[in-house]
Amino acid sequence: MTTRQIVRRAGVMAVNACVAELRQHGAEIICQPRVVNGARRFFYTMTKEPTL
Repeated sequence: MTTRQIVRRAGVMAVNACVAELRQHGAEIICQPRVVNGARRFFYTMTKEPTL
């Protein structure tokens, strides 16, 4: 998902803080920056769910 998709679907503004918290709970999340139409975009993929 892109940062914008996460903001819209989850209703959060601080995506990086959410990702950090999920990682603290054991989630594995990959963040891949890409250039799309000349603008830098970040794509997130969760490869392991958190253990709450």
